[in-house]
Amino acid sequence: MDEASVSPVEVRALVRAAAAGDTAAFRRLVELHMRAVYGLGLSILGDPDDADDVAQETFVRAWIALDRYDERFAFYTWLRTIATRLALNVRAKRRRRRTEGGESFDAASETVADPGADPATNAAVAELRGRLEAALAQLPAEQRAVLVLRGQEGMSYAEIAAALEVPVGTVMSRLARARERLRGLLREAGAASVAEDGKERA
Repeated sequence: MDEASVSPVEVRALVRAAAAGDTAAFRRLVELHMRAVYGLGLSILGDPDDADDVAQETFVRAWIALDRYDERFAFYTWLRTIATRLALNVRAKRRRRRTEGGESFDAASETVADPGADPATNAAVAELRGRLEAALAQLPAEQRAVLVLRGQEGMSYAEIAAALEVPVGTVMSRLARARERLRGLLREAGAASVAEDGKERA
């Protein structure tokens, strides 16, 4: 997130200026946070176009509601809550649509092939990443969201509960089910891959 390049004091000053009607200050806030907001949307939705829509809508809503922003919390924390709710709404509306081209759990830190590694290693990394993406795509939206917010965003259970507007106990149970389901899907994918390899060698 580019917010690290400026101090919290500077961010608060930009927020106050934007709330007073300074559009240049708000554009700067967008520049500082767009990548992180887009990455969060992509992680939950797995579709670049949907993620872009969520990011744009997040900033539109933030601009409208700037007077209600509570400075006790980091500005990105507030944006993250807005983006998470929007992403879950989009995913719920489009849950029956098949995603083309695969999904990504973390676009910002996605594992890529190492040019210095041997082809076999790169192929193994690509295969593992593909299995993970395919498994994540099969999780219910609520489970996928808690995995992203906990694993990628590093949010506490209380923060996730506030973002999703559910009890902390619900967050913990969803996370436990999501991890269990993900492990099961990865085991199934691994078994299927071994079986397929056996057929090809037969």
